[in-house]
Amino acid sequence: MREADKRYFERLEAGLDEAFSVASAARERGGDPTPEVEIPVAQDMADRVENILGIDGVAERVRELEGEMSREEAALELVSDFVEGSVGDYETRAGKVEGAVRTAVALLTEGVVAAPIEGIDRVELLENDDGTEFINVYYAGPIRSAGGTAQALSVLVADYARALLGIGEYRAREDEIGRYAEEVALYDEETGLQYAPTETEAQFIAEHMPIMLDGEATGDEEVEGYRDLDRVDTNAARGGMCLVLGEGIALKAPKIQRYTRELDEVDWPWLQDLIDGTYKNGGETDDAAADDKSDESKSAGEEAGDEGDDSIAEQELDDQAGPPRADPSKKFLQDLIAGRPVFSHPSESGGFRLRYGRARNHGHATAGVHPATMRLVDDFLAPGTQIKTERPGKAAGVVPVDTIEGPTVRLANGDVRRIDDAAEALEIRNGVERILDLGEYLVNYGEFIENNHNLAPASYVFEWWVQEFEAAGAPVRAMRDSVDVDLADPAPDGALEWASENDAPLHPKYTYPWHDVSVAAMLELAQAIEDAELATAVGATGTGEAAGPAEGDQLVLPRTESVRETLETLLVEHTQGEDQLTVPVWRPLVRTLGF
Repeated sequence: MREADKRYFERLEAGLDEAFSVASAARERGGDPTPEVEIPVAQDMADRVENILGIDGVAERVRELEGEMSREEAALELVSDFVEGSVGDYETRAGKVEGAVRTAVALLTEGVVAAPIEGIDRVELLENDDGTEFINVYYAGPIRSAGGTAQALSVLVADYARALLGIGEYRAREDEIGRYAEEVALYDEETGLQYAPTETEAQFIAEHMPIMLDGEATGDEEVEGYRDLDRVDTNAARGGMCLVLGEGIALKAPKIQRYTRELDEVDWPWLQDLIDGTYKNGGETDDAAADDKSDESKSAGEEAGDEGDDSIAEQELDDQAGPPRADPSKKFLQDLIAGRPVFSHPSESGGFRLRYGRARNHGHATAGVHPATMRLVDDFLAPGTQIKTERPGKAAGVVPVDTIEGPTVRLANGDVRRIDDAAEALEIRNGVERILDLGEYLVNYGEFIENNHNLAPASYVFEWWVQEFEAAGAPVRAMRDSVDVDLADPAPDGALEWASENDAPLHPKYTYPWHDVSVAAMLELAQAIEDAELATAVGATGTGEAAGPAEGDQLVLPRTESVRETLETLLVEHTQGEDQLTVPVWRPLVRTLGF
């Protein structure tokens, strides 16, 4: 650190000490509820964790672990320190578990919320019906501020401490299992949950949970059934427990599974069934989960219909294996609030296209959207707007990114254009008849890892293509250095020449979403191209096949509704007349179809 910086921080600390001295002197006069200043000084996050909990030795140990592992891993590593007694001074086993749980929540929330001290009321040891002991954790309403990950991890920490201390697992009684399900539904109706598990899901979690989730009553309404239970102190909804079960265990199961797999002492095999939606009795699927998955097995070619033997053959062609595609997931729409827009249904053609990457203004939980798209959706997507997407399923804040592909629209005059400029989008916004494609959605792959979500296949973009182009033997470095070559935005003839000469994939600028059209539609488009004519564009020289350069001639197809729809689905820019469709940049399209 520079000397000037050191002096700066020394002045800050000296000023803070002086302010504390003045405040302490004022408190000593007895005019305040407490005679001392309540806010302790913390140098860093580790200090905040120790100060908020009042556990000696935590800060030093947290600093040791911070440079070696993530905070989640550090929270689990601290469990063994509490059990062994190297951190904290607890005489009872319940105290050690409580210290580990509170510290984990404080660590994950960076010591800035009340959840570690007010969201966890106490930890007790109770007995199962067979006489074995189990851990009971009392949660309170303020646990909400910890967030789902910290809530779920607190249960895992308690179970890890239980295993290290040799304490038995919680075995829920039948009436307690039913009570959990009814209580979660009651709390969701009364207060609301970010994610409300179904009755079957809540019962499944309660049946397999090795730690008893308990808590204080937080509402006035009482359950109608499963009342006056021996091991439950209240008939009202226990808000803290409901939050941990719903927004913690149920919602964050994929993320928690990542850590259970790394712990030899903890085994939660039932998490996989919870993630897959298969519960009990030989893998029966929960009704809601079954509905969610009912459409996921549909292939892209089921649109061929029942038009006789030819349609059946076309259907079989459509169903042949193609590039990997993730199954649609409807989960992100389950908690949709009335009045909120839905920009695309799960995995629908024309919705946001997934692109992995990071822009300069990207941060944690951010979603990159083209500024032109923001304009075309009437500025509903503004910087900072929070949206929830199908994948990775986590809410994210919108940031404008103009280096990704923009939206494709159909104007009122029938023209189909891709808009890559926000000013142009604002200019034509009132003339847009339909948004055919929302453009790309830029997300950092770390968001998938953070949520333990499998990476989904992304769109074919320049970053992928240039690596394959170089692997095919193309002199990419020399081409990058040349002022005459634009690798990112080549002319159509140049892109075709590169692909032919190097036996490489076609540039993504001219790669169309063929997976969104059926084989029948593709064959009809090919027939229309075979029947098409070449016309000279304004300013070009020559006619027909004698037309000049690629940008000088245009492909004129006979207009039919099916061909028009196919071109729009493929996002091919074109203009429309009464009886014809004109494609200015046509050579890549024609070459792709084998002409």
